[in-house]
Amino acid sequence: MTSRGLCIAVLSTMGLAPPVAPISPAPQRPAAATPAPFVSNGCTGFREATFFTCCYAHDLAFWAGGSRKDRRLADRELRRCLIDVGGGSLYDQIVADVAFFLVRALIVPLAVVDRWVDDGWGRAWAGTPRRHYDPLTPAQKQAVADYRKRLCDGITLNNVTGRYQVNETQEIELPGVRLICGADFKTGTPPKGV
Repeated sequence: MTSRGLCIAVLSTMGLAPPVAPISPAPQRPAAATPAPFVSNGCTGFREATFFTCCYAHDLAFWAGGSRKDRRLADRELRRCLIDVGGGSLYDQIVADVAFFLVRALIVPLAVVDRWVDDGWGRAWAGTPRRHYDPLTPAQKQAVADYRKRLCDGITLNNVTGRYQVNETQEIELPGVRLICGADFKTGTPPKGV
């Protein structure tokens, strides 16, 4: 029985709530299931126009999930990307530090996260028995690698904007592409002045 179900049962016996059947848990998918589709929500309003590139790459890391070490690396890569995309000034470093603090401050103790808060880490595996910061299984790592390869194979340069098209509606800059696809990503040459 869930803690919510237990509370309802206790209140019901005290005459403070109508008797209610406990809520059954959501069905689980096998641990090595195909990952849920990747969707980026961008920067959730944090200077979206400037930093969407970095947030898209960070969302991909969040989607894949993994260990606490993987989470720290993803958050550090977000900070580095924000500085690179912003231009590297002191102001950009401060903005990157604020964003880094915000994404790190949202981490709550594992006991609480597993039961009450869904911060999105590892959402590719939602509905599987995988716990929040469990390392990815070999099958999950392969599924993430396969998705990245398909994504990277489909990225194209938009010659008008100088950005890289990742899907029908979203474009990112080269630092984000390199975070996702690797430093040796083969690029087209953006037009001068873009």
